[in-house]
Amino acid sequence: MKTKLFTFCLLVIVPSLIFAAEPNQTNTNVNLTVKDSNSGAAKKWVDIGDAYVYYEIAGQGEPVILIHAYSVDCRMWDPQFAELAKHYQVIRYDLRGYGKTDKPIEGLRYSHAEDLHKLMWFLGIPKAHLVGLSMGASVAVDFLTLYPKEVLSVTVAAGGIRNFSGPIDPNAAEFIKKQGIEAYKKQWLENVLDICGPKKNEIQPKLQQMINDWSAWQVLHTELFQQINPPVAVQLKNKQPCVPVLVLIGKNDSKKSIQSEKNLAKILPKAHKKYLSAAGHFSNMETPTEFNKALTKFLASTEKAKNKNK
Repeated sequence: MKTKLFTFCLLVIVPSLIFAAEPNQTNTNVNLTVKDSNSGAAKKWVDIGDAYVYYEIAGQGEPVILIHAYSVDCRMWDPQFAELAKHYQVIRYDLRGYGKTDKPIEGLRYSHAEDLHKLMWFLGIPKAHLVGLSMGASVAVDFLTLYPKEVLSVTVAAGGIRNFSGPIDPNAAEFIKKQGIEAYKKQWLENVLDICGPKKNEIQPKLQQMINDWSAWQVLHTELFQQINPPVAVQLKNKQPCVPVLVLIGKNDSKKSIQSEKNLAKILPKAHKKYLSAAGHFSNMETPTEFNKALTKFLASTEKAKNKNK
């Protein structure tokens, strides 16, 4: 039995560190900062009120925030983090329920976009470039809808507008009940690789590690998200925010993901579209050179446009 792979998912890896303590809802004394000796990145937690959020920050310049996909964590941005930190202040973080960030409290509604807003406030970032893949793409678009004046640009890959309100994989609970969580993760990995391009074997070990590390809280519990009303698509179509948008499309991605990106580009006709011919769903991992080139070129163009309009 194969579980159905939906539009929004995401994965990756990074060198593991040993921390003195892992925060959770019951550990409120988290003032730990770890410096990575290789990248120079600071690794920290921040209390956003009802959760501790783990993040890493490096570099100087305009802020660029990397938002990861479903079933993984911020390590998926390894191919971009150090490279972008050469010219920008780069932040990558674990969304609520992933990696080292607290899990959601069952029964409590929350919003990934609002969590990001609180993180930016804590870091003193009034505006930032947002880069999201798959689920991370929908978070970036949600944030653009809610806080357009706090966005310098948006880059999305493997997703766009989340067009459903339920769980990403509604068949997961039944599958896990019959075959167990490890069998589910194995099947999920196979589904993920099915929508990757010709380099999927190269990234499989990283994806597998990320999925193995995933708590799978989202498929074992009920997630309650704060709904955005009117819907994101309606608001974006009506407001047409004056924010540069780049849509990166992996030609080997799933039809649903590609259609989601095309729908976003249709709603925002000024958005730039670029196809990555050798990439699938995880384009930033599969073809990092092409992904980074397209992203950095786009970021540089937004800065030039801003300086021109001064």
